[in-house]
Amino acid sequence: MSIVLDLIQLPPEGDPRLHNPEFQKQIAVLRKPCARVTDFQDRGLQDLIDNLLMTMEAKKGFGLAAPQVGVSLRVFVAQTYPTNNYPKVPRTKPTVFINPVIQPLFGRIRPIKNVEDVIAKFRSGKAKLPGGTEYPTEVMREACLSLPGRAALVRRYSRVKCLFQDRFGNQQEVTWSGIKARVLQHETDHLYGRLISDSPTTEMIEGEPLFSRVVISREKREELREYFTAHPPPPEKVAKLKDLGLVM
Repeated sequence: MSIVLDLIQLPPEGDPRLHNPEFQKQIAVLRKPCARVTDFQDRGLQDLIDNLLMTMEAKKGFGLAAPQVGVSLRVFVAQTYPTNNYPKVPRTKPTVFINPVIQPLFGRIRPIKNVEDVIAKFRSGKAKLPGGTEYPTEVMREACLSLPGRAALVRRYSRVKCLFQDRFGNQQEVTWSGIKARVLQHETDHLYGRLISDSPTTEMIEGEPLFSRVVISREKREELREYFTAHPPPPEKVAKLKDLGLVM
């Protein structure tokens, strides 16, 4: 019988639990690379998968990785569906990913054309910065079940291929883009001990992200400052952009 599992959650800096040796042992699983799955006949593995699926549904998440429930194995489950914030997200059935490998792909990315677009996208948490790398990337707001009440803007590949095994060990492959690609990359990061808060240039906030308190890494802020230097915003937008530290 499947059960809803307790989540391993990392409290914000300054929380006294972070100095507790027993609590440090509990959360250590979030920070270390997971072991590869080799025995697909193991009953414990199948129970873990069923419990991950039930817990993801109960927590209303787009994904959940094994280390988030205290198990250091390269397993995660993922799904997507429309929400109030992302009404156009396609519905994807819950899928089990074991031993995943992510490969970035080329794909189209829509650049920001004017200041109004920038403001609108930051307001909605769907920010996309001009430019990119060899493979197209996007910057969007992400939250995490392991970091309650916090969020960050994270750059991810826009389109990826994921090679993985299903719960029976069969080789599978999916090609996802947009938010679906972001979910794959977010959950795969968990399997290598990475969180959205790990980058030294990422700033985290407490509580519900608001437009005036949007999380912008120092690297991304510099990119936007350069953008607004080259494309000066209209006077009525300057105050809000100053609040975000995007114009001087």
